[in-house]
Amino acid sequence: MEIACEKLDGCPACGGGEIQVLDEPACLWKCLRCDLVFDNPRPDAPSIDAFYARQGQYDGWLSNLEARQVLWLRRWSLIRPFLPRTGAILDVGAGIGQFLSLAGEGWTTSGTELSPVARTIAKERWGIELLGGHLEGLGLPSESFDVVSMFHVLEHVPRPGETLAEIRRILKPGGVVVLAVPDEWGAATARISRVARLLGVTFAGRGQAGIRTIHTRQDLQELHLSRFRPDSLARLVEFGGFTLETVQPDPHQPPGGWDGMVMGASYQVSRALMRIRGSWNVHPAIMAIARRPV
Repeated sequence: MEIACEKLDGCPACGGGEIQVLDEPACLWKCLRCDLVFDNPRPDAPSIDAFYARQGQYDGWLSNLEARQVLWLRRWSLIRPFLPRTGAILDVGAGIGQFLSLAGEGWTTSGTELSPVARTIAKERWGIELLGGHLEGLGLPSESFDVVSMFHVLEHVPRPGETLAEIRRILKPGGVVVLAVPDEWGAATARISRVARLLGVTFAGRGQAGIRTIHTRQDLQELHLSRFRPDSLARLVEFGGFTLETVQPDPHQPPGGWDGMVMGASYQVSRALMRIRGSWNVHPAIMAIARRPV
C-alpha cells in the first residue's frame, strides 16, 4: 500500500523546536530538549490508520493464542504489584482484547482499538466491546480509570505528549499508567549493527543507528513514529506530570521456538543490567509504570 508522509519542524512529544538530524539515511531526528528520537518525515495519520486496518493484520495472533496468553499473563504478573486489587482499567490500542480478557474478577474493563477487524475479534472471542477511534477524540470522563495501559501503542501515535496528557486527565489521582514500547536503539541487533558499521560492515535495511525505518526498508510489518530508550521514556513520562515507579524490560515475545529462547535470554540479561543501572538495556522492548500524583 502507498504510504503518505509528513514533515515535522518540532518534537512530537514535548513540542520543543530544537531538533537535529541523528541518522540521515533512516530519517531519524532527535529532540535536544527531551531526547526523543523520531522519524522525520514520517507516515501521516490516515496512512497509519489504513495500515493497521488491513485484512489479515491479526492472523498471526489468532494462530498463536496459547503462547500469547502466556505472554499476557507474564505482563499481568509484572504490573499487578503496582495496581489496586480491583478497579476500572482502560487498555488503549487493545488489539483483539486478550490482555483485558485476563483481568480477573473485580475489574471493570474497557479498551480502544482503531482496527474494525480487531474490534470484531475481541467481541466474538472474548465478549469485549472495544471503542473505535483515537483516545484523544473519545471524550472519556475525567478521573474515571484506576489504570490505563498501552502495550506497544505509544510508538505509533502522532503526538505522544498529547496522548499522555489525555491519559493523565482520565486517570484518577493515584491512578497507574503502564506504557510498553520497543527499545530499538538499545536492542542487541541495533548495537551490533552500529559496531559493525564502525568496522566497515553494513546491514541491509538498517541506517547508521542500526534501526530499520520505512525509509530504509519498505516491507516492515510495523510503522513506528517514535523510538524510545529507557531514559527518554522516563523523561517523557515525567514531562507528562506522572511520578515514575519503574522502567524495566518488557517480556513482549511469546514463548516457543528460537526467537522465544533468544528473547527470553535478552530479557533476563536486561533485567539484571537495569537493576544495576536503569538505562542499560539490550532487550528490544521496555515498560514504564508511573502514577498520577494524588
